[in-house]
Amino acid sequence: MTKTDLFHDDTLRVLNTLTDNVFLCDTSLKLLWMNDAAKNIITLFTDRLAITHPEELITKSLKEIHDSSSSFHKVVHKDGMFPHQAKITIFEDYVASIMVNKVHNSKDQHIGYILYWQDVTFEAREKAQDKQLIEELSTPVLPTVLENTLLIPLSGTFTHSRMSHLTSKVLNEITRKDADHCIFDLSSLTLVEVEDFANNLIKLVDTVHVIGANAFIVGIKNEHASYFASVAKQIRSITFLNFREAMHHLFELEELEITSKKSKKNTGRD
Repeated sequence: MTKTDLFHDDTLRVLNTLTDNVFLCDTSLKLLWMNDAAKNIITLFTDRLAITHPEELITKSLKEIHDSSSSFHKVVHKDGMFPHQAKITIFEDYVASIMVNKVHNSKDQHIGYILYWQDVTFEAREKAQDKQLIEELSTPVLPTVLENTLLIPLSGTFTHSRMSHLTSKVLNEITRKDADHCIFDLSSLTLVEVEDFANNLIKLVDTVHVIGANAFIVGIKNEHASYFASVAKQIRSITFLNFREAMHHLFELEELEITSKKSKKNTGRD
């Protein structure tokens, strides 16, 4: 079968004007034709495909071009679900939105496939950057009036991914700022899997202790207290009702006190 068996030359000329990458294949997914946009994108991968020119892919099976782990195979084997659209990753650094549809002749016989590939790599990178930015903003590590103490206010809902990010960030900030104490404030936290979160947070607290710093937890809600007590025997020694109480404890621990300017002036007069 040739490309002209799938489409007339006039149709191919129209497809060639599209900025999206268009590929025509036979029923076995052997490549028969690609438009100029597709040739340009293939040029970026000639080294990885072991070719010198995009035209060398003609007559090759797309099944061979994509390794067995590629999501491309799932897309093209959606029997009875055409047209089908999905995002696939090619060579780890190129993300494409692919739309696959069957091609039928005038007798309604299936004679091949048409594939539209749209490059969405930049869009995917932007989303990844946005996600990273959101994680940074949603998990702040803040200074306090004590230079050796950090405040970590936790809010919203915590997933395993966000917990992993929190662990990495807290440990890095403690090391970078040479902090002796950190306070986890749970007062604005929304918990769904309370026991799971409690286990993970206590593990983080233990890790903080291992690297030589103290960790305290404040703002535990009444309905969550039993979960924390069940996973940490010494929970009372590291928890306080609120941030103010924790700071008061740290001032005593550091043998510091807050004295008003007014009292200093009165002392000076005496």
